[in-house]
Amino acid sequence: MVYIIHLRDWIHTKHHGTDIRIKFNVNKLNSKFENMHQKLTEEIRKDTSEYVPYASGYLDKSAHIINAGENRKEIVWDTPYARFQYYGRVMRDSYGRTSVGKGEKKPYVSNKMRYSKDIHPKATSFWTIASKNQHMGEWIEKAKRFFSD
Repeated sequence: MVYIIHLRDWIHTKHHGTDIRIKFNVNKLNSKFENMHQKLTEEIRKDTSEYVPYASGYLDKSAHIINAGENRKEIVWDTPYARFQYYGRVMRDSYGRTSVGKGEKKPYVSNKMRYSKDIHPKATSFWTIASKNQHMGEWIEKAKRFFSD
């Protein structure tokens, strides 16, 4: 039977009457994890940029990283039109307007968006998924490298 008792900077493991004490610095591990997490999220944002639709560049440049809870970061594209660009569907209200007032809802319609490929040849809807499908292996290797730095 194995017991692991977590005490501040110590893990005490008991296995068949043999005591093993392993000392490690929790703060140093947390610092390394936080550093790796921040660097990796920045890499993901950079790698995903080439898949973000680009007309004026405002959507792509609006991307920023937020802390979304303990050990959780999110990349947010913060424009009024980011949502319908991401889903690749034109949104219109019941009057056919693509621009509506504050608090008004715009449902999706069947019109698929077409993206210019002039500046970002890989521009697509669901750009985070496209980027993940292309770069996941690289991100895993970078996470390992960032954690060991």
